[in-house]
Amino acid sequence: MKRVLLIMVITMSFFGATAQSPWKQVSLTSSVAKGKDVFKNHFKPSAYVSFQLDEAAMKYVGMSTPDTDYYVALDMLSAMHPQTLVCYEMNGMPLTIEHGYPLRMIVPVKYGFKSLKRIGSMYFDNEKLPDYWFERGYDYYAGL
Repeated sequence: MKRVLLIMVITMSFFGATAQSPWKQVSLTSSVAKGKDVFKNHFKPSAYVSFQLDEAAMKYVGMSTPDTDYYVALDMLSAMHPQTLVCYEMNGMPLTIEHGYPLRMIVPVKYGFKSLKRIGSMYFDNEKLPDYWFERGYDYYAGL
């Protein structure tokens, strides 16, 4: 089975400073289609993100950090957007804990708080899933 992984440079701005980092990633569309097999060559089994299959037909995807203290939810249309990325390398190196190891999601079509820095689990449902910021009064969809 042949896999094509793209490298994308994303520009981020922090307090007026700009940084560009090349990311190695797969789209969430291919991740869902292939389950955790997409990442098996990049991580030890204990570091795998837990995937469940048959997600493509669901309406929502939720993600949480490994400690489950932070969690976000996306509508499936946004999650499957071609610009939504599941990243595992930055600047040619595997992600470090500080940068989101083992996986990090970047969702350019949403406000930054919808991009989960460190994915510990990913789950799918037809009902709206819990969202940390929605529970604190922010918009559930938070689109740009």
